[in-house]
Formats: sequence, C-alpha cells, structure tokens
Amino acid sequence: PEKDRGNLTVTKQVSGLADLPNDYSVTVSIGEGTTESYTFNANEFESVNGVWTASHSFQNIDANKDYTVTETNVTTVNGYNWTTPDTDKTKTVHLADGKTENVTFTNSYEQSTGTLVINKTITGLGADELAELKNTLTFTATATDNSDSFTFKLTDTGVVDNGNGSYTFTKEGLKAGTTYTVTESGADVNRYDVKTTYTNEGKATIKANDQVSVDIVNNYTKNVGDLTIVKNIRVDSKWMTEKELKRQVERQIAKKDWKGLSA
Repeated sequence: PEKDRGNLTVTKQVSGLADLPNDYSVTVSIGEGTTESYTFNANEFESVNGVWTASHSFQNIDANKDYTVTETNVTTVNGYNWTTPDTDKTKTVHLADGKTENVTFTNSYEQSTGTLVINKTITGLGADELAELKNTLTFTATATDNSDSFTFKLTDTGVVDNGNGSYTFTKEGLKAGTTYTVTESGADVNRYDVKTTYTNEGKATIKANDQVSVDIVNNYTKNVGDLTIVKNIRVDSKWMTEKELKRQVERQIAKKDWKGLSA
C-alpha cells in the first residue's frame, strides 16, 4: 500500500449449508456514512472443509483510522434459519499505515424445523371399550420422501387426554418443508362398526417455526342384526313348523282324512 494507505481484506464464510443456493449473496460495507461496499455472489464461494468461503480486498484505502465493517442484504435460504448473533454482523478494525488487516464474517445456518400436532377424537364407545381401544390403536406418521417416520399409541407418554374421547399428540423438531402422512391401525372394536375421517387425507406439510395439524375422528356405532324366531310343533313324534303343520292339515282335509283332526 501507498503511504497513509492500507488494505482491508474481508473473508466471508457460510456454514451449515451442504449446497449454496445459486442466488445466494451478501453485501459487506466499510466506513461510516458514504461507504465502500462489495457484494459476494454464490459463484465466488468455494467449499473448504464443509464451509463456503470467499474473500475480497479493499485496496489502498485511507489508513490510520478505524473501519466499521457491516454485512447487509443477506439472502434468505428457504428451510434454514440464520443463527448468526447480531453482535457478529458488525466488526470494527483499525487500519494502520501500510498494513493489511483481515476481517472474517461467518454466517451460520441451521435446518428450520416445525411442529406436527395430531388430534384424535373417538365417539360412540363406552368406557370399557374405549380403555381397550387405547391399548391397540397405533398411529404412524411417515414422510412422503421416506426420510423419517414415527409411531405412538394413546397410552404413550406425551399424549394429552383432553377428556370425552379427545386426545392430542405433539411432535416437535420436524424438518420444514417435509410432508407427513398420518395413518392408524388397530381401530377395530368387537360388536362395533367404525367410520374414520381424516383432515386433508391425513397429510400435512411442516412449516418453519410454526405448527400444522392432522385431525382424525373415529365414530363407532353398535352392530345391529335381525332376530328370527321359528316356532316348531311336535305332531306324532315329529317336529314341524307352523307352515308345515298347516300344509299337512290342508292335505288331510283335501283327502277327507280326518285322522288326528278334531273339531
């Protein structure tokens, strides 16, 4: 650098992303008021030990002064949270005459997560049948890309019994953007028919830093059948129905066979 001048090199690092989005960019500025700035674009970064790294040097700038280095206009990465503390987004460095100073900014990202709430409602059962059902009813939530799955029963720790056949299960820390399908098994109850309904066919897509829900309702009704009573009559050591007896009498009358018949 020339006399009373110096260089300031800013190194930009991005961690927590396996792939850097093509539209990723971040701007760094130096000085106060009217400042010099530089925008890093995605194609300038190289992956070094899993950390995306790029550098830019502000050449022959005024020396013997302090510079406030600030980054702005950081691209939002879908499905990830930018976890860098605000205190690390601005740095101050003193640039001495003829020197080159280095400043490094690291942007850290974490996978965004959300919460899935499964609401279960059961109607039409008595207390004994409901208690039995709780031991057999099993729920399975499966990611449509097969990246994750989990199961639970109504008797598991974490299931909230709201009373009157209503239950709630909450699963946190699920990857944002992932769609889950919730199904159930073991819903049969002896002497009951069941109709099961799901909201959105049991599917829900996880939202970052938010919660989504699936509602499942089982409506039970008792089986109802027909009861037929047949009356049999014993005639001359032979059992026969009323219809059979009537036909026999009609045949005897037709033949004028009065045996066994009386007025």
